[in-house]
Amino acid sequence: MKKQKNLAAALQGCRRCTLRETAYRSSQLRHLKTLTSSEGALNGANRYSVPEMSSALYLADAPDQAIRESTRAYRNDFGANAVIPAYAIFPVEVDLQNVLDLFDDSVLEAIECNLMELSGDWRAAYRKYEIDGRTRVVTQELGRAAFESGFEAIKYPSAYDTDRWNLVVFTENLSIPVRPMLPDQVLQAIIHLNTPPV
Repeated sequence: MKKQKNLAAALQGCRRCTLRETAYRSSQLRHLKTLTSSEGALNGANRYSVPEMSSALYLADAPDQAIRESTRAYRNDFGANAVIPAYAIFPVEVDLQNVLDLFDDSVLEAIECNLMELSGDWRAAYRKYEIDGRTRVVTQELGRAAFESGFEAIKYPSAYDTDRWNLVVFTENLSIPVRPMLPDQVLQAIIHLNTPPV
């Protein structure tokens, strides 16, 4: 992938796509009080975002993909028999006008990127980066450049199945807010949890 300083210039020449779709989010039930929040991404490192960069919302193309993506760390750290906490999966309606589509070969050519870089182990690279700041975490570099270039989202291949897509939405860059489609009972539970006692 192009070096960080050249990425922004390369992105300016990339086609900006639209995406109107129902995507899916997976969240631990212990986070029910803030189920629709994306503040967790603001505080932690993720594939396309670094701490303090963006309240990024990570979504998947289908419910099964959402749960696979969100529980991956448990399986990686604790093995196939890991006890995984309870999760909720819910649809999110997106209407995006300014998407960087990493399935577009012309985009990959412009940023000099390949599928291996996009689907590789970003966590291992990030751990090395924390020890030695010279290590590149190319997906995070791309995420920062896209965020700073005003893209609303990046559509990218899943590391599990590169024919399927995930989406990172930079909520600060949105022209139209995303709309979580939650059942009334869940909305009422969230409201109840967030209402201070009288």
